[in-house]
Amino acid sequence: MQVINPEFDDIISVYHDPRAKETGGVSFGGGPQLGGGVIKSYYVKKGNKVMWLHKDDFEDEYNFLFGDNAEFMKKYPKNSVEWDYFSFLVHEYT
Repeated sequence: MQVINPEFDDIISVYHDPRAKETGGVSFGGGPQLGGGVIKSYYVKKGNKVMWLHKDDFEDEYNFLFGDNAEFMKKYPKNSVEWDYFSFLVHEYT
């Protein structure tokens, strides 16, 4: 498995999911695609727990990933963030 955040993987390690799909985008008249292209899943290790984290489970796992840091949770409450910002959130947390 390939770690995709080696510069900041001390607390949370994120691994590439070789079977991950990407979000779709919109294309008009054969032009370039707008939006989309966000990876929908990763393998994540925090402490002794390793999980397959899918976009649809992000909200359910948010407290496990970041809930032990009150300052972080105050700055980035669960109901104010989206999956698209996952890498940013992991970086900010670590």
